[in-house]
This record gives sequence, C-alpha cells and structure tokens, in this order.
Amino acid sequence: MKQRFFLIYFIVWNFFLSFYPFKSWADGKNHDLFNEASTYLDFLGFDDIASLNSTSFSKDILAQSSGYCLGGTLGHSNHGLHRFIDNCLFIGETQFISKKESDGPLKETVKTYGLKLAPGMGFYIFDHKIELGFKLPILFTDQENPPKVSNQSIKPSKGPKFIGSGYFRWDIQEAFIQMELGKELSLETTYWSLGAGHRF
Repeated sequence: MKQRFFLIYFIVWNFFLSFYPFKSWADGKNHDLFNEASTYLDFLGFDDIASLNSTSFSKDILAQSSGYCLGGTLGHSNHGLHRFIDNCLFIGETQFISKKESDGPLKETVKTYGLKLAPGMGFYIFDHKIELGFKLPILFTDQENPPKVSNQSIKPSKGPKFIGSGYFRWDIQEAFIQMELGKELSLETTYWSLGAGHRF
C-alpha cells in the first residue's frame, strides 16, 4: 500500500512540476516554469535485505550498498520556496554480509548500478545561503549475480526502493555542499548521501 501511494505521488508531483505554471507569491503573475538547475556528485549509501538460500534453508542477510551518484536538479525557486526534481545515476558496490556463525564466513561484494528519482521541496534560510527540506527518492538498482558460497546462493531484493529523507544544502556562491539522511519506508534501514555541486 505504501509503495503504491508513493508511486502515485511521484507521478503526480512530476506532472505538477512539468505542466503547472508557477505563480509568484508577491505579484500573483506567472513566471518561468523552471528558473533553477544544478549538477552534483554525491557519495551515496543505503542498506537492503537479501536472501541467503541453500537446499535446507532460506534466511535474510544484510546488503550494504555505497558508491557515486552523478546527476542534477531542475526546479523553481520562489520567495524562499524551492520545488524540484532530483535525478542521478548510481555506480557502486553492494556487500552481502552475514554475522551469524551458522551461515559460515560470508562477505561477498558485487558491482551495483542504479537510478535515483526524487521529487522534493525545500525552504531557504539565512539570506538564501542554507536550504532545508525533504525528498521522496525512488531507487532503481541492479546488481551483478553474486557467486555461490559453500553451496549457498545469494538472491538480492528486486523492485524499486521507496525512501523518505531530509536534506541540508549550504550554498557558497555558485557552488554548494549537500547532505541527505533518510529511511527506506518498508525496512528499518538507513539511506544517506554527501556531496557537492554547482548551481546554474
């Protein structure tokens, strides 16, 4: 139910940003659809659950992913309010870890690729130097097939990951530093990123 709700929200938000004419709070007139864009490079990490399977059992293990996400934002700033779409391409690694002795020593690493789509909204404070807000990222990822270990196979989770997050951005002239912290909505796991970029 949560996944369906946020997928509908994401579609509606992108439709809103793409077609709805923004009005200024000051004069009530329509202005440019998009008046701000940026590009950035983040170091991003998130946790997930994978399955460790054998002929006699199947159990959950931890999948920790981290890597670089190159992308940008396109949005509209209007009297302290910033509405935007954030997209980036992810390239990194996923490490499958089990700390249970019964599973044997397990620490396998594979390449991971993905795409992040995140509608968001923020508010400027301190004379437009700092921005605080929220995003609703959707992560689409794909891993290489993990090797079999001691007749056990690892099955990564499939499907998009729905995340709720808060972010902080500090503008330094045309450049900025940003960080984000969130949680996957269906799991007790964390999502985080730290990076820098340039505003246009």
